[in-house]
Amino acid sequence: MTYTRAVHPYARGPKVAQVAVEEEFYTTLPQADFLCNKHNKTQLINKLREYLQSAGIKFIVANDDADKFIVQISWSLEDTGHNAKEEEEEEQEEEEEQEEQEEEQEEEQEVEEEEKEEEQEEEQEEEQEDRI
Repeated sequence: MTYTRAVHPYARGPKVAQVAVEEEFYTTLPQADFLCNKHNKTQLINKLREYLQSAGIKFIVANDDADKFIVQISWSLEDTGHNAKEEEEEEQEEEEEQEEQEEEQEEEQEVEEEEKEEEQEEEQEEEQEDRI
């Protein structure tokens, strides 16, 4: 009788040196060897997160299976009707409406100020006429 057991990818296998991941990073190490070292993979993910977040891209690290996580997020967004592009367009429309309202308020204030100035001028003219 033969028994087989599942071996975790980090449990055994060739030991690969930890590599310092920098922005300008090049290595001759095969991809599979680089990624079999958990520290190397973590450093790479952290560097990617920094880069993407600096570009304004939301970044979430999956604790378990990333494929499963992506599907779950997709389903939840589909269920909620969330659409990032539509949301961005709505925000842009709201900003434009707010700007228009602010412009209208400024115009109204200018008109009110002009009317006050005209009234003051008329009152001054009337006072001058009364003096004469």
